[in-house]
Parts: sequence; C-alpha cells; structure tokens
Amino acid sequence: GNTVLYACRNVTLQANVFDNFKMSVHYDKIPSYWRNVTYKAYAALRYAAYQYVSEDIISVQNPSNQIYFEANLAPNLRTLNFTMATPLLNAKLQNLSPPRYIQPFVWWHPQYTSFEMYANNIFKGQQFPTCVVDNNWAQTFDNKSYPIKLGKCWHAMFHYTPKEDPTSSESTNDYDEDEISILVQEASSSNEKELMIVLGGYNIYMQPTPGNSPAQVTVNGQQTPVSKSYLTELFDQNGNTLAQMYARPNGEVHFYAAQQDINVQYDGTAVKVKAQNSYRSETRGLCGTFNTQPVDDFTTPQGYILQNPYEFAATYALES
Repeated sequence: GNTVLYACRNVTLQANVFDNFKMSVHYDKIPSYWRNVTYKAYAALRYAAYQYVSEDIISVQNPSNQIYFEANLAPNLRTLNFTMATPLLNAKLQNLSPPRYIQPFVWWHPQYTSFEMYANNIFKGQQFPTCVVDNNWAQTFDNKSYPIKLGKCWHAMFHYTPKEDPTSSESTNDYDEDEISILVQEASSSNEKELMIVLGGYNIYMQPTPGNSPAQVTVNGQQTPVSKSYLTELFDQNGNTLAQMYARPNGEVHFYAAQQDINVQYDGTAVKVKAQNSYRSETRGLCGTFNTQPVDDFTTPQGYILQNPYEFAATYALES
C-alpha cells in the first residue's frame, strides 16, 4: 500500500500524540501565602472557564498533602478533559477547547518538540515540505496527490532549476556542485523502487534488499556500505562533507545532502524528499513546482500544464 503519503503521515503523527497525562504532587509545610496564591490562581481559572467546570466539595476523600492531576485529549485532539483532586475538592473541566495557537503546546509528541508541532500547525504541515513517490501514488511538495506508474524507466523526481541571474557572467553550462537531481524507477517488482541521486561528481544508486537490511548502495559504480551504527560520508573536491548516509533499525536509508540541505529517505518501496523553503519555485519533476500552487504542479519541462497525471509523469521519463 501507500504508507508515506501526507494523509498517512498525518494519521501517524496524530496517533503518536500522548493523549493521557497523570501527575501527583506531594507537598508539606507550604506557607499560607503560597497556599493563597494557589487558591487565587485556581479561582481565576474557574472564572475564565466557568462553563466547563464542575466541582465536588461534599464527597471528598482524597489524601492530604497531595494534589492529583489527569488530562485526557479527545480522539480529534481538539478538546481536553482535565481532572484535579485536592484535599478540599474535586474539580473537572470537560470539553475544554484550547485556542488553535495553544493546541500544539497542549500536545506532547515523542519525536517533535512543542515548537515543531506549533510550526506544523501554523504552516499546515509545510514548514518542512516533503515530496513522496510511494507504491503507486505520488505527492508533490504542494500536497497534490496523484496516481503514478513508472515502469522500468528512470523518471526525474526532483531536479533543482535555479533561476538565471541576468547580471551573472557565469555560463549555465558550467559545472556546479550545488546541483542535485533525484531519479526514481520501478525495481523488478512494481511495489519496489530504485533510486538514483546525482550530486556533484557522484552518482549514488540504491536498490532494495530483502527484509530489514539496508538498501544496496553503489557510488560511481563502487559498492558502498551503509550501516545502522555509523555514518557513511562523501566529500567534495575541497574535502568538505557533501553527503551523509546511514540506515535506521528498520533498514530505511537516510541520505542527507549537507551543502544543499536536502534529506532523502528510502526504504525500498517509497522515496521521500524533504527540501527547504529556499527551493520554492526552483524545482521541476514529479515533485511539482513547489510554489504553493498545486494547480500548476503538472508543469512539463517545456512549461506546459497538463491535467492527466500519467501524461505528466511521462514527460519526466529519461531516455535510456
């Protein structure tokens, strides 16, 4: 199936959000001043959220010198139920709906910080735009999904096409280590993909392998090991790091083009490219135009906008 498209990743993101929190606070010998401050803070909260609050001061049997907190997020992550048990009362805030700009700070995620979740919320998932070629569907940087069938033929997935500077005297044919192209084609099985990254003077070719083993990687025709325990690095002519590769425990290979600031993830069945916003309007290929306008994502190398996704993909097929 297609498991790396935006909809699938969004579901996975929400599924991993912690939706239940419990905490007990034990206290002793707190001065009366700070107790009054605590009561006033609770009174202010009760006043601000009066329509959500219910209290029980009759059947209280809570331990002394302890305050218990519990919060539960609704499945849609938009409302919150909050419970507080103190020696004096039990209080509940039900169906509390935090403002949209506060919600990411209410969520807790094992991988992303609250600020990253906030950016994801504000920019609608586009603070780190991604492009995907999955099993038989693809998704552009501007979140346009479409069916795709590659066949045993290389297709340009991502190609950096910087805007020409009319004041520059450099020839457009000059060798440029900043250029990067990412190509993809079907492997022997239509469910698997092969990947080619053209970067500087390197051709990095990746093929799927059985099980959780990392992909077989060759660099300029030489087999190159990619490990789960250390980085494999490539260097430019000046000895600076050009790219880094490593494998995750599930065998997925992560490729990072350091100078271009582009991440590529490859697990044998899908390819995901993560690019920075500096590449907006300067890309071509199956990943689209990357200009926030999905309507022109199917732009061909000649500049025509097509409607049929299969015809669009065919325009980026490379001659063997």
